[in-house]
Amino acid sequence: MKLVFIIAILFVSCYFAAFYVNENVNKFSILLKVSSVKPERQYTKDPSRVLTVSDTYSDCLKIINGSMENVQAVTKSTGFKHKESHLLELDYIKLCRDCISFINTRGYITSPLSNEERDFPIAYSIVIHHKVEMFERLLRAIYMPQNVYCVHIDRKSPQLFHSAVVAIISCFDNVFVASKLERVTYASWFRVQADLNCMGDLTRWKYRYLIDDTVVRKSQLKQKQRNINIFVGNAYFIATRDFVDYVLKSSEIKQFFKWSEDTYSPDEHVWATIHRMPGVPGSEHVWDTNRSLSVPVFSHLITWKSQQTNSEHGRQGHPCAGEYRHYNCVYGAGDLPWIFQHRHHLFANKFDSEMDNTAVQCIEEHLRWKILSRNSSLKPYSAE
Repeated sequence: MKLVFIIAILFVSCYFAAFYVNENVNKFSILLKVSSVKPERQYTKDPSRVLTVSDTYSDCLKIINGSMENVQAVTKSTGFKHKESHLLELDYIKLCRDCISFINTRGYITSPLSNEERDFPIAYSIVIHHKVEMFERLLRAIYMPQNVYCVHIDRKSPQLFHSAVVAIISCFDNVFVASKLERVTYASWFRVQADLNCMGDLTRWKYRYLIDDTVVRKSQLKQKQRNINIFVGNAYFIATRDFVDYVLKSSEIKQFFKWSEDTYSPDEHVWATIHRMPGVPGSEHVWDTNRSLSVPVFSHLITWKSQQTNSEHGRQGHPCAGEYRHYNCVYGAGDLPWIFQHRHHLFANKFDSEMDNTAVQCIEEHLRWKILSRNSSLKPYSAE
């Protein structure tokens, strides 16, 4: 059996964690070789004891399948209101003093749910600097014991935030902090460097070919020394060992990185361009502009404010039911019906539980329901 390793590059910003994961995630795979192993812990081995679908899930279905009237009615219900309290840094530090209790009560899955998932794990690179609860809920949503997770913590983050993240990570054998941390600033090179640091750390594991999920638009900007065609696209992508090895070792790529260091928001053109460079493992050499615009997106679903009023196809884009921050929609409960119509995406970007906890909670519960529906032997369990 050929085992494959996928690196999914994620970004948790100061306002959000983006985490809509669908059932297609199981199709990606990884071969892990752990260099150091923490002491084995005795977790709950019965998956049905952590797969929780609460009584409010029926209300979530009304939101996902319904209208704004359903959204307004459900969000006013007591079932959602009593869950709106948020965990802070000190809460996590205290909870993680007992890792077994933390993992079991928070509902982490501690054993593979199927042979397919056991044989096809995933590796993640997560860049964070703020909102520890959203990080923990993201981790819980994507966590599987066969996966591996590299977490880059912004060096500018408060020490209390850093300590809380480390406390959470210390409870898992397959989650670690990047060996080198950067001071990440908006639209700067250090955002790319943070990804590269995690990619370098993840080369301790063995993996193979590329799945490229970057949205691209051809630009007129060219790199003069080699006449590289620059593509503008998404900062989020999926890659394999061959791609990562090439990126980390190629002198040509290193020169391109050097050129990109003083450009604005390089994360939006670096990966899109490399994914279209001839000779890069898994690259797609796109020259036709129309074709480049039609490249399918499987990584992140993102709604920009400009898309609402200036659709490329002459149609009005999706109106944000949450709120715009930095021209990017922070999704609310009213966006869920539209989000779930785009089932080929693995994540949706952005969410903020402090703005709309109902949206986050419903996605969490829907993911659990998906797991239960695929594993008929499991029964819903609630710790409440």
